[in-house]
Amino acid sequence: MIETIYGIYKSNLAFFGWASALVNCLLVGWMYFNKQRHERELIQLKAKVEHEKELEFEKRKKLYGMKAEQFEKYFRMVDEFNKKQNAEIPKRMQPLFSAYLKSMLEAGNDQNMRNEAILAFSDQVHAILADGMEDYMKIQAETHCLKLVAGEALGEILTRLEKLYGESFQLSQQFLNEFTAILGDQPKVDAYTNTIRQKGLEMKEALVELMEQMRQELQQI
Repeated sequence: MIETIYGIYKSNLAFFGWASALVNCLLVGWMYFNKQRHERELIQLKAKVEHEKELEFEKRKKLYGMKAEQFEKYFRMVDEFNKKQNAEIPKRMQPLFSAYLKSMLEAGNDQNMRNEAILAFSDQVHAILADGMEDYMKIQAETHCLKLVAGEALGEILTRLEKLYGESFQLSQQFLNEFTAILGDQPKVDAYTNTIRQKGLEMKEALVELMEQMRQELQQI
């Protein structure tokens, strides 16, 4: 059997040589085109990865810009609110206090004049409180917007700060509403002012903590 096969091979050396060469050519061609295909796939994969990196970079860049803008807007509003509460409102209140005390002294024991002085003072105070409430509502609305993009830690600080602002505003409002009644009660006046001052210190500490947490969130993007 082997001799027969060998005989066929020997008598057809030219054919088998040609067939072998053809197979080798086909093999070389397959290897070449397979290599080309792999190179194309590699180039396409590399381009895809680079494109995804660019998209991710742009996404993070936009997120950073959006958060930085919101953080800056929030602190600008808070700064304006605090300046108004700590400087402008006391400046507006001072002449009201002076006018009220002057009216009460002039009224003496005349209850009608005293009531008119109290009513005039209350109306003016309520107008100032209305302005303060409007500013407070703006801060509250901006706080809620900021919570939508804030991380968990930042959200907790915002909630705490929001509570402090609310408590401080309510205390100030209550103090001014009761001012005419507690004017002669210095211990009660001191208790109000000390509590309001303490709330202010707590808000200041919370704002420092908030700023640091905002900085960390931006660095993590």
